[in-house]
Amino acid sequence: MKAEVIPTITFLTLYRGRTVDEAVVIATSIDPVLIQFVARHLLAEPLDPADAVLSAVVTCRRHALRLIIVEEPSTPKEKP
Repeated sequence: MKAEVIPTITFLTLYRGRTVDEAVVIATSIDPVLIQFVARHLLAEPLDPADAVLSAVVTCRRHALRLIIVEEPSTPKEKP
């Protein structure tokens, strides 16, 4: 039995503020070229294996970034 494919959207949002609580949205993009560029940049960051829990989170995050890089871009469908 094949798993159901649920349409999703990948996007980037740029925030700015003095703190996370004060940050406001500056821009949002669904440009697949920009998203793949940022994913590649994030994968280039070194790993910090000192903390086992954080290492597991980073490993899963890096796997997700690799999937985003090879993902075929799709155009999100508008709801009627």
